[in-house]
Amino acid sequence: MEQFENFPKFGILFIDVDNFKQINDENGHNTGDKILQMIVKTIMNNIREFDFLGRWGGEEFVALLTNISEVELVMLAEKIRELVQNSSLNMEGKKIDATVSIGATMARKDDTITKLISRADKLMYFSKKIGKNLVSAG
Repeated sequence: MEQFENFPKFGILFIDVDNFKQINDENGHNTGDKILQMIVKTIMNNIREFDFLGRWGGEEFVALLTNISEVELVMLAEKIRELVQNSSLNMEGKKIDATVSIGATMARKDDTITKLISRADKLMYFSKKIGKNLVSAG
């Protein structure tokens, strides 16, 4: 029991840009890159300087957030989701929007990095499955 009490509190956000292929196909890869840059800037402006954001794959990102409670993790995920939803690019007079689906989970005592990332990834896919532009936590 003592060991669990001393377990550091941290969480993971697994973030995926919704309909990114469509954004690229309709607007070109240059615009897709600018959308990714806009989303990264939004995330970086809303996490603390000691938190970590990394690109996982093409349009997927993982944020590692330390010293955070589950409630704070979900609130931050919702804030990021909403800020991205309310952002847009103006490219040659055309407004281009993007949304993200997010899986949010806290590290557990028996987690491996594989289990933790897998859980966050599954939660993100659940967000996509039930409608996109959502946060799923667990």
